[in-house]
Amino acid sequence: MWRDPNQVAEFEQDNTFLPLYNGLRAPPATLARYKRNFLRLRKAVLCVGSGPEYDGGIEPWQSAIFGFGDDQLGFKPMAQQREYAEDLFGLRTLDTTGRLNVTVVANAKHSDWTGNESLITREVLPHLG
Repeated sequence: MWRDPNQVAEFEQDNTFLPLYNGLRAPPATLARYKRNFLRLRKAVLCVGSGPEYDGGIEPWQSAIFGFGDDQLGFKPMAQQREYAEDLFGLRTLDTTGRLNVTVVANAKHSDWTGNESLITREVLPHLG
């Protein structure tokens, strides 16, 4: 699942899961179906903790919000990724129509999203109403 910024072609070709569902390698008819289904969402919420590169589950933490490394050892945010820019599976559409919420909480660990009651109450529960 690792998306090495210096081996993007290998990631897209050899990975059997993410490139298919993110639209990087799906056949056009399949991708159209995935996008239609994704756009049926009334709201998508992406929650991640920032801080150390490894949050206990996802490394680097930016990848949880579609931010990936570039070949210069920096990061490109979601809006600069191909999946978003070309709206391959509907991520940009959800964002531009106000149906995408990206929540970044300083120093939250991966396990906090299921085990920290105050974080869940403050950052997750309001989206369930």
